[in-house]
Amino acid sequence: PTKGDAPCLSTCINGRPDLSGPLCHILLARSGKVHLISGNIANHAGKGAQQVLDMVRNDEPVLQNARQRGFADSVGGNQFFYGIEVENAGVASDPYPPAQVEALARICAIICNAHGWSAHRVIHHRQWTSRKIDMSWRGDLASSVAQYMDALVIHLGEHEDSTPAEWEADHDGSGMHDCGDSDDDPAQAAH
Repeated sequence: PTKGDAPCLSTCINGRPDLSGPLCHILLARSGKVHLISGNIANHAGKGAQQVLDMVRNDEPVLQNARQRGFADSVGGNQFFYGIEVENAGVASDPYPPAQVEALARICAIICNAHGWSAHRVIHHRQWTSRKIDMSWRGDLASSVAQYMDALVIHLGEHEDSTPAEWEADHDGSGMHDCGDSDDDPAQAAH
């Protein structure tokens, strides 16, 4: 659909008759609003080119589309990639709003920074597989992501708290610790 902020939200969560959901990790609405769909593997990337997976793993830029390069879809990608579905009908009459493109670059920058990756790890469906042509936006996403990554590094180090860190005495550091005040009453722990 060419109208609405996130008309494919339900489909991204629940899937389609031919493909079970979730269909992405993040749905990026036209307004730039982020919908977190899945924190686990999503049916997003599907099969793609081993050559592209190798380039991404080696932190090499993926400069052309898989179809242009004649790459075969030979390996599943869902377990290797985060899937960000960018709301768009894929037609010329549905341009990507600047707020949406900016949010996409920021999201990708945050994910790359969190993993210690460069912007070369960000690819489009069309670069991964010969089956897909999206995203139809043709701007230089990797450069935008790299700029936001640089800004994040500068911004995050700009106003560091100089007070010493304090740690929970009952946490051994082996995994996630609950964030609530339920330590005294296990029955009140969040699930």
